[in-house]
Amino acid sequence: MIESTPALPHTAVTDSSTPGSDRRILTFIGLYSAVLYTVLLIAPVIAGPLTDRFHLDSTQVGALFSCELGAFSLATVPAYLWLTRVSPVRAVTVCTAIVALGHLVSGFAPSFGVLIVVRIVTSLAAGSITVILLTLPRRTSDPGRAFGMFVVAQLVMGALILAVFPSIYAGHGVAPVYWTLAVLTALCLPAARLLRGSSCTRPTTVPHRPVRTPRRPSGR
Repeated sequence: MIESTPALPHTAVTDSSTPGSDRRILTFIGLYSAVLYTVLLIAPVIAGPLTDRFHLDSTQVGALFSCELGAFSLATVPAYLWLTRVSPVRAVTVCTAIVALGHLVSGFAPSFGVLIVVRIVTSLAAGSITVILLTLPRRTSDPGRAFGMFVVAQLVMGALILAVFPSIYAGHGVAPVYWTLAVLTALCLPAARLLRGSSCTRPTTVPHRPVRTPRRPSGR
């Protein structure tokens, strides 16, 4: 006789949930979340140099940071149109290049108005990559661990910036800070290849079927 064992609980298994792909995704999340969020983390460091260079008051400095934060958040709106249609590798590569170029140009901005426009474009690109970052944890076997990497990387980078940047760039103005961010962002470009084979579409679900095992004949 054939006996059916109880079915296993129904779970969603993605085609990318393998140890190798998990490591690639975690590495990507760690690198990009640390570097991208410097757009927001450097605010306390560059507020003074910005004021000195462009002769700003506190209201104008706040307006600049508000525009960056707003653009960073608004990037989620157009993401609904392209997120499932564009290869993550291509999207991350293009947006990373825009972020790096935006940091570079920010250091050469001739006026406060130009700086605001450049920072908005830069933040839109950074926010677009963040949308991809937030879709990646579910592609791993342990989404909680992936999200933890997303948060911890930002905290470590924030602590490093607040501890090191003020002493390194004291008296050098705001341009070297932006240029340093441009270099750090450009160094992340090769990491986009870690997303090869991944997609931002809904993970495929592989249902578990009952396992049928033969019953041993009972002795009489």
